[in-house]
Amino acid sequence: MKLGLLTAAFPGLSLEEIAEWAASEGFETLEIACWPAAGGERRRYAGVTHLDVESLDPDQVHELLGRHGLEISSLAYYPNNLHPDDAEREAANAHLLKVVDAAQRLGVRTVGTFVGNDKDRPYRRTSSASSRSGRRSSRTPRSGGCGSRSRTVR
Repeated sequence: MKLGLLTAAFPGLSLEEIAEWAASEGFETLEIACWPAAGGERRRYAGVTHLDVESLDPDQVHELLGRHGLEISSLAYYPNNLHPDDAEREAANAHLLKVVDAAQRLGVRTVGTFVGNDKDRPYRRTSSASSRSGRRSSRTPRSGGCGSRSRTVR
């Protein structure tokens, strides 16, 4: 099992800066935020993009993380993909498909996504190794939120 963190908790840092810090603190994996660039004001972590799935260069991402001895545990995008508004739901699902495609191009088997309506505060469920470890230190940022769930990409 490897210890990792969700990069969305660091909206003001670049992926390079997060990778450098995470490696220096003993983390081994990153769940990389892949939200669309717009929309940060509507939801927690929305708009945090450490990996632009529309202009992805898999070799560049692997090289950056490899320099720091890190792996990708998951790509993270937690919208309300069951939103009652058709336009919002369709936009969320369209971006989710781009995240799944990016995961396949990167060779990542897990995509973290949201199930249900966050206002109802449904269960928190995730299957990524970083959240199952149960190990947290005072230096480990908390990540995720109610209703998040990791999904294996086939």
